[in-house]
Amino acid sequence: MSENIVEIRNLVKWFPVGKGRFTALDGINLSIGRGEFTGLIGPSGSGKTTLLNIIGTLDAPSEGEVKVLGRSVGQLSTREAAMLRRHELGFIFQSYNLLAVHTVYENVEFPLLLLKMSKSERHQSVMQALEWVGLTDKIASKPP
Repeated sequence: MSENIVEIRNLVKWFPVGKGRFTALDGINLSIGRGEFTGLIGPSGSGKTTLLNIIGTLDAPSEGEVKVLGRSVGQLSTREAAMLRRHELGFIFQSYNLLAVHTVYENVEFPLLLLKMSKSERHQSVMQALEWVGLTDKIASKPP
């Protein structure tokens, strides 16, 4: 059995609306194991982005528990959440914000410049990521 990298138990997320509140997520339970490929589908407004924002430590649960890599998202300080994102998580946004003047390689390398990595370590990480998503043939291309 693989180690779970995401564990969600009884997740509830609500937002204040006027004098009431809107419940975006209600009683979500989910486990994602290391090495699993998971898709999240549903109609617009069903809470997909809210769930991903919580898993990605960009937001916190209103109730329940969300653990990412064994760390409870709701218990993380702002700095701890930022460090978890910086070192362990990656995001591919629906409306991607690529730098048009840079190549695919440079766009992938850019956030790695914040880390204390040698040039060769960055190169290895970039190449692994591009191989993983099948974009090694686009390494010198620039976004449209």
